[in-house]
Amino acid sequence: LTGEQLQNMLTFLPTRNELSKLQDYKGGSDSLGRAESFFLSVSKIPRFEAKLKIFVFVHHFQESVESLGEKLLKLKTACQDIIGNGTLTTILRRLVAVGNIVNEGAGKPKALGITVDSLLKTACMAGNDGKTKVIDVVISNLLRNGKKEESIDFWTKMKSVNAASRIEIQECQASLRDIQAGIKKVSINIHEEEQISVNETSQSLDLFIARCRDFVITAKELFSDIEITAKETEKSYQKLCNYFAEDPFSCKASSIFEVVISFTSLVKRSKATWERKSKAAKRKDRLKTSKQISHTSVKTKVPAKEIMPSRREISQDKVLISIRS
Repeated sequence: LTGEQLQNMLTFLPTRNELSKLQDYKGGSDSLGRAESFFLSVSKIPRFEAKLKIFVFVHHFQESVESLGEKLLKLKTACQDIIGNGTLTTILRRLVAVGNIVNEGAGKPKALGITVDSLLKTACMAGNDGKTKVIDVVISNLLRNGKKEESIDFWTKMKSVNAASRIEIQECQASLRDIQAGIKKVSINIHEEEQISVNETSQSLDLFIARCRDFVITAKELFSDIEITAKETEKSYQKLCNYFAEDPFSCKASSIFEVVISFTSLVKRSKATWERKSKAAKRKDRLKTSKQISHTSVKTKVPAKEIMPSRREISQDKVLISIRS
């Protein structure tokens, strides 16, 4: 049976009232409808609902563990990418420094660090001209002081943040507890079924117990691995919260990631503005230089060509010379 079919069976199980009526039924199954026949069949199976719940849990177990593992890994990676990003740290430190200069001019106290709530506010704080933002000053200073334009692209090393922004550490912890509780229920069910098998010999019951035992052994191993990953993720998340001076018990991971994503957009926009202004300034400098060259260039005079006398003039000169002599 598929997981959906198992879940549907669990949803449409007969109630206690319906089961009591079926137990009093003395007729044959031929006179019953499909639903009533199904109810009558399952009513004869001891602890059918408990067994069915185990089937549902076992069927979805592998998928649940893999899904939780992927979420934990995304969270862990995103936290580490932010904490270990040196470029982001440099920008945040300069952001605090420039923000404090602005605050000092406005008579406000200095900030010791950046929190999630203050990050975007500080970045968007306007200067004396009312237009230039703190983030614009930080980015332009970094690029003007010899930093390559691509060297401030901290987001290239934080590709997991977008995916992690849709995951909450609290939800992962709840899923982990559900998986642990499910394994425990299977173990309890094995014990209860073993008590029944003492007084009742059934090949199908023995097979059910054996399969459940095998599952519990495998499930505990997988759970142990996912539990280690969960603890590592929780540590990384706590470090991320400390990075922004936030309380890990009250702060949501999505809140931090969303602010970081918004801050990234601000930096990209500021960088694009600086690049546009830088290109315009370079074009202006080139134009100014070319004008200076054209004004300082000296026009050289071309000497007049000497006019050579014609042959007739030469012969006339010779005649005059001979007469004079």
